Amino acid sequence: MRSSSPPCGDIPWHYQNLRAVDATASRTIYTSWYPEGGADTDLPQLLELIDNMPLAVILMAKIASVTHLSAADLVEEYNRLGTPILGQGLDAENSMDVCIGLSVYSSRMKAHPEAFNLLCTVSMLPTGTSYKMLSRWWASRLRNLTGALDVLKSTSLVEERNSTYFVLPVIQRYILDPSRFKSEVRTSMIETASAFLKQHKPKVGDPSYETHIAALSEEEGNLEAVLLQATATEPGPHIIRDGLLLLARYQQYHRPRVHVIKHALKLA
Repeated sequence: MRSSSPPCGDIPWHYQNLRAVDATASRTIYTSWYPEGGADTDLPQLLELIDNMPLAVILMAKIASVTHLSAADLVEEYNRLGTPILGQGLDAENSMDVCIGLSVYSSRMKAHPEAFNLLCTVSMLPTGTSYKMLSRWWASRLRNLTGALDVLKSTSLVEERNSTYFVLPVIQRYILDPSRFKSEVRTSMIETASAFLKQHKPKVGDPSYETHIAALSEEEGNLEAVLLQATATEPGPHIIRDGLLLLARYQQYHRPRVHVIKHALKLA
């Protein structure tokens, strides 16, 4: 069962927490379906891309066994096509999209409309985030965050580890597909990222300097991922400009890099 809510509530179910498949086991699964792929030096990158998820590994290995594409070619195709590549032709009924869709479009999700909005929100946060950040920032507009989070956890669409909530990469890719993703969530996230950066502007000598630095460091990966989704018109030129420049300034002094600045110049 791909859920924490078993059917038939009157049955005394016994739970067994199944650990995630590690890289070694993932490789074994892949090569059992496609032995020739074991010598491919790019195989670890491919398996990491699909998060060592057993069904995804099997479906990818089946593609390789038929097409004889290299792991590098499969990485390129997955980045281009997304989850639809995982289960085509004879495997269509057992595809990754069908598997994920059973949870996304389940009765529990339909009964709580905010759950899908929250799923879109967390899918935009590649490093995951805390309940505190969700309630105060990323998902502060939701009326019933706790209820939405409960639904996502019970349907195994959101995972929790060390008080951090995140979406597995394969599910992220499925949700972020333009045909499903809610554009208004992206707009809200960009606005939130800019507001967060404005509130946490570290100045040397400020008593709150270390607090601001810690907050920015913890969410830097998410802030960058969100702001790099900004376009020239969404949600507004000044909001985008301020957010990108504040993040670029922080990175200039702490983790020098250029892609945020490049994106800002691209939109200028």
